[in-house]
Amino acid sequence: MVTLTFDDGDADQMAAARVLRRYRLPATFYIITGAVGTPGYVTRSDLSQLAADGNEIGGHTVSHLRLTALSTAEARRQVCESRSILARWGYQAISFAYPGGAESPETEAIVRGCGYTSARGVVGLRAPGCPDCAVTESVPPRDPMALRTAGEVDSSWTLGDLERTVTAAERHGGWLPL
Repeated sequence: MVTLTFDDGDADQMAAARVLRRYRLPATFYIITGAVGTPGYVTRSDLSQLAADGNEIGGHTVSHLRLTALSTAEARRQVCESRSILARWGYQAISFAYPGGAESPETEAIVRGCGYTSARGVVGLRAPGCPDCAVTESVPPRDPMALRTAGEVDSSWTLGDLERTVTAAERHGGWLPL
């Protein structure tokens, strides 16, 4: 199983969303709620379209701050307030992505305490920079509050890198969040 995820709610992700809609491929969009409607980010209307297309809307804090660098109170505010904002907008966010992948046992407890049922990091699975990492996340995941991924797919990845990552996961079985 391959899951496509997008962090931050950048406005240019709407182009990817249109392609996904054409092929009926849902994804998860992790949203920085404080950025919604500001230049370079999705709008409330974009969020409505994403949800209407069957995509999941997940949390990614209010301000995209590294939770491990914050006080416990501020980390809790960033996570819980982001989820509350999404709920006020009509989205029942249950998935969270750690900004910058910065997680710890303390941040995992905060995310769980704010009502999320899963949280995604940015490393842990086989990728071009981690050839000895696990191929896939287990089903069910070993730690739902620290889901592993094949790193951040960015311009350094080639089509061959993506193909190798997906076909290795297909041979191995399990879950591949990208």
